[in-house]
Amino acid sequence: MCRWCGEPAGRATGAGLVGRPAQGLVGRSWQGTHGEAATAAVMALLQAVQAEAGGADVFAGPIIALSWSDRPDGFRTFVGVDLGDAGTGLAADGERVDLPPMLFAADWHEAGDGDVLDHYQALIEWVRATGNSWDRTILHHREEYPRHADFSAPTALRLMLPVTAPQAAGVRRQGRSVAGAAVRNPETDGAPRRRRRGSADADRQAAISALMPSATNCTASAARMTPSSRVRIERPV
Repeated sequence: MCRWCGEPAGRATGAGLVGRPAQGLVGRSWQGTHGEAATAAVMALLQAVQAEAGGADVFAGPIIALSWSDRPDGFRTFVGVDLGDAGTGLAADGERVDLPPMLFAADWHEAGDGDVLDHYQALIEWVRATGNSWDRTILHHREEYPRHADFSAPTALRLMLPVTAPQAAGVRRQGRSVAGAAVRNPETDGAPRRRRRGSADADRQAAISALMPSATNCTASAARMTPSSRVRIERPV
């Protein structure tokens, strides 16, 4: 049991809104094409950061992956940990990212839950159905992995979309499946339900165009997004 699994959008609660305070992260970055990512370049980054930060303590904070789709055929990603959880080497020469307080729509994805992109699409549909807005001003996606994750195989993780929430709409709807989506409550649901296709196809394409590390085994043509300019990755001199 990790220290962050029991909050809303954890293992047994289904989709919900979760906040993250202002946070300083230290880690490593990568940028390239979807094809390069599919050849395990990003997985290698996750493993490297895990090794530098130390992955044995299950009560340590998560490994955090941020992504931005800032080119037609690829994306950039930053993988790191909280400054307070960083190993000596990573803290000394890692790249630094400072994030403001943020609100996310989030859901837990188990290793056996199937296609991550389908789950992201379900989460996008949940955001729309609960009156929230996917806010890509600062970043496009955030993922949180257990510090002890085995990145040589599919692993559990928290999927997170930054949102703007009018009057915190949707908090009471956490754990519900909406619009035929595969967002589910593991305590009460069986196999994930198939989502309905339709007007959400454009949003699915947007999700595909900003592939996160969890989805780099998928191939797709990317649609360009507006690059984020409010988060700067600071590299050591």
